[in-house]
Amino acid sequence: MPTLEIEQGAAGSPHALLLRTRYEDRFAARAAGGRWSKERGAWRFPLGADLLRIAQTVPHVICTPSCTAHLQAEQERYATLRDIAALPDADVGEFGRDLDPHQRVAVLYLNTAGRALLADDMGLGKTPTSIRACERVGASRIIVVAVKSLHYNWLWEIGRWGIGAAEIVPAAAATLPDARWLVTTYEGVVAHRDLFCQLPAAGLALIVDEAIKIKNPKAIRTEAIWAAADHAEHVYLLSGAPVNNNLAELWSLLRTVDEPHHLSQWQWLETWFHPDICGTWNVREVCLRDPQRFQTYLGGFFIRRTKELLNLPPKSREFVRLQLGAEQKRIYRELATYGMAKLDALGPGATRWVIAAEVIALIMRLRQVACTPVLIGGADVWAAKTEVFSDIVEDYHADHKVVAFTTFRKYAEILHNRAERKGAAPALITGEMSDKRRWDEVRRFSDDPACRVLVGTFGAAGMGLNLQAADICVIADHDWVPNVNVQAEDRLHRRGQDKPVHVIVLQAANTVDDYIEEVLARKEDQISEGLMVETALRGLRRDFQEVSEVG
Repeated sequence: MPTLEIEQGAAGSPHALLLRTRYEDRFAARAAGGRWSKERGAWRFPLGADLLRIAQTVPHVICTPSCTAHLQAEQERYATLRDIAALPDADVGEFGRDLDPHQRVAVLYLNTAGRALLADDMGLGKTPTSIRACERVGASRIIVVAVKSLHYNWLWEIGRWGIGAAEIVPAAAATLPDARWLVTTYEGVVAHRDLFCQLPAAGLALIVDEAIKIKNPKAIRTEAIWAAADHAEHVYLLSGAPVNNNLAELWSLLRTVDEPHHLSQWQWLETWFHPDICGTWNVREVCLRDPQRFQTYLGGFFIRRTKELLNLPPKSREFVRLQLGAEQKRIYRELATYGMAKLDALGPGATRWVIAAEVIALIMRLRQVACTPVLIGGADVWAAKTEVFSDIVEDYHADHKVVAFTTFRKYAEILHNRAERKGAAPALITGEMSDKRRWDEVRRFSDDPACRVLVGTFGAAGMGLNLQAADICVIADHDWVPNVNVQAEDRLHRRGQDKPVHVIVLQAANTVDDYIEEVLARKEDQISEGLMVETALRGLRRDFQEVSEVG
């Protein structure tokens, strides 16, 4: 009789499901998602395997008493966490002081789960929530992993919401400081992996900010985070956008908080998604085997709420279509014509990888020219976006504060100089600046009434910062990934904002900006590099044909 039992891990806790069955049932066991373990002499499944599917595929399977007890405990755990997530407020004692009701609920959820993903919308206060969650469980040491640009923000937040000293741990450090709170980068975790894993596991907490950065299970940084997470007693992942491209990215984050339920990405995909006609996994939401069960399953690992909880002032969006100046348009067309001729010269023998690389390089240069030809070493001619930004600063900065985002560091500096000429005492945040200087610029923008404008790049200023002192957001050039744009806008539209936020998107007409908007407007479940290249190449060929006909 086929039996399903629990495999115990090194610490004596449940680690996997083992199916012991006859040799004749091997095809059924494999079809149910199992993998043969020669060491165990059984078919191995993650703890989160679809038991109904196993029962339907393998005839007459029964659970051992220990397996039955574990499954009942799992059901009770899921029910408890679902009930907590549905609460309007929670009593977490002194650790709920100055927190909003939804944050107190999240503290209770994180503490009850022990290891979970906090996926609240940007601006709902995930940072103070995670700090208070660590305080409530009495964590003895806390490792905070965050991008370098947010380190001083974390030090400030820990000083406000936490207890004990906090120090930054550079990737080049030879030893770990004695501070209770250790703030480091993803590269720092890779460099100090062994040191972090030598810390006493009891009472050790790990907070991973912007956890979407470990979406790739094959990345070195992801493996280092997994090692630290497997060692720590408490693990809290923070991400306002846990999925950028497709649902497969969730697996790596779920593996971080609960390895026994997520032993294999292949088994996870096979459990929850239908394969397409090619046999590969179609990880769009519409291809889930059972969407309702999938939502229930996720409730055991992460909690997510939207900004509607805060009753924030409205956010409006305005697209300003601009016509390039005559010289700027000439440079743009010459570059597009040269680029398309170069692509055609590759010939039919060129692989799609070569074509994709050439298209992406051409797109980047065209995006730069659409901002200003200066970015590709061209002349400092009249540039539509720069002039309109200058007008916006002049119109708004007396009564409002303005934040502008761009992809390009050099263009951020150009816009900063324009705002300076308008007497806006602007702040600037780019990746080339030190962490301390970036933090000083954020504080100056927030606290100094004379500083009316902040200009930054998406990479340096578009995530993790609190810029709700402003209510006007200018997007000089949209990113291909929707979440990057939303994260940038939500630096303003977040907890603490008391004014309506107006987003102004500058879009150069009949340029690569149109291709980007076409991709974003389609709101695909998967925004992939392939879609980006396909859309841009089609648009470039259309424009090239128009230019040829005019010529």
